[in-house]
Amino acid sequence: MSWFYGLYLPAQLTSELLKSPSLSPLYSVKSGDFPAGLHPPTLVCVAEVDVLWSEGKAYAEALAHAGVEVRFKKFDGVPHNFSRQTDLLAQAREYADLSILSLTKALSKGYR
Repeated sequence: MSWFYGLYLPAQLTSELLKSPSLSPLYSVKSGDFPAGLHPPTLVCVAEVDVLWSEGKAYAEALAHAGVEVRFKKFDGVPHNFSRQTDLLAQAREYADLSILSLTKALSKGYR
């Protein structure tokens, strides 16, 4: 992950920066500055073959703990960029369908 961080973070990477709400939405929830009751229902999808999947799961759990309606879905056996392969992977098509349904639901409730 260090190589990826180096692409968009300053050379002097600190543990405080890694836990910054501006870097990761997970820490916006954990910081206590999260606007309770204002967050729309949230779909969090992760790929099993992705070094970040555990962060996605932790984010979904933090949102649920903060009272947000959350649906978490881990797609088994696929890499980080699987969602762009709808012509090849059933999981990518399922991801697209879930995303559309979740957005439709949120927008129908007035979240914008």
